[in-house]
Amino acid sequence: MGKIKKLGATAFIGVVVVGAGTFALGTTSLGATALSRLDALGLGGGPSHLPTPAAQQVALDLDGDGSLDAAGLDPAGPERQRLRFTADGETTEALLPTDEDTGVQPLKVVNLDGDGAQEVLVTTSLGANTTTYLRVDLAPDHEVRTMTWQDGKPAELYEGGGASAVSGYECRDSGGQRRLITVDGTDDTGNMVYNGERATFRVQDGVAVKEHAQPFSGAPENDPVLQAAPATCA
Repeated sequence: MGKIKKLGATAFIGVVVVGAGTFALGTTSLGATALSRLDALGLGGGPSHLPTPAAQQVALDLDGDGSLDAAGLDPAGPERQRLRFTADGETTEALLPTDEDTGVQPLKVVNLDGDGAQEVLVTTSLGANTTTYLRVDLAPDHEVRTMTWQDGKPAELYEGGGASAVSGYECRDSGGQRRLITVDGTDDTGNMVYNGERATFRVQDGVAVKEHAQPFSGAPENDPVLQAAPATCA
């Protein structure tokens, strides 16, 4: 997503992502109400809640109250990026890792726990075949919180893999509850058949708790066990 640039009174160029959808693409005209909403979030060239314009910005509902908040991501020195959340007029920030070749990538808006409050996926590594993300949300105390596994380690999500590996994630809703599903498979033979695990997690209070693991062996690349649809987590 490029930096949003104001052209005259009502035209913008760039992309603003609202939840899972796209608010404006290319050069388009926005009404006064839409412009005022963007300005209020610090995304429209008017008065901003963010101290400076961010390199990557999205509008989302961080606290589940039905009102749009803002997230911004900027470079912050070697192998660091700064994530800022603005909700209810309050801005909090945290430094997250990246690598020197990745830089600052567009934020992805998700809701992995299904609680109605949205989160972001922050790219920490952009490889030739695999993208690595951290899921970050606004905790009830308005602190920036990175999702962890049960052992306290940062919960990295992967998408891609290439010929020798398959990685992905998706979300499934059942009985009013959402579950995060991860896929991790490797090909040790060069024949594009994969061994690994498909796991189901419940995400609660920023922690991904494993509920079920489905090991697989000798799965061809088109096997359903290897398939994942990240868009289901929006």
